[in-house]
Amino acid sequence: MELGTKVICTPKYHAEMAGEGIEYCWALSKNWFKRLPLSERKTRSQFEDKVKEALSQSILSINRVR
Repeated sequence: MELGTKVICTPKYHAEMAGEGIEYCWALSKNWFKRLPLSERKTRSQFEDKVKEALSQSILSINRVR
């Protein structure tokens, strides 16, 4: 509480308690990634770069998530 924050711990892997927000974010990221041509995510390094991009703020912008 020193920083003025509050942590609410929920059970692992419990989507209903995690909230719809995280599910929506995962769906946005996965859909963006699935639309990429296979040639852009074929090698391991390409795959890792595209996964990072799918989870970045450029894809999951505040406006899009809200």
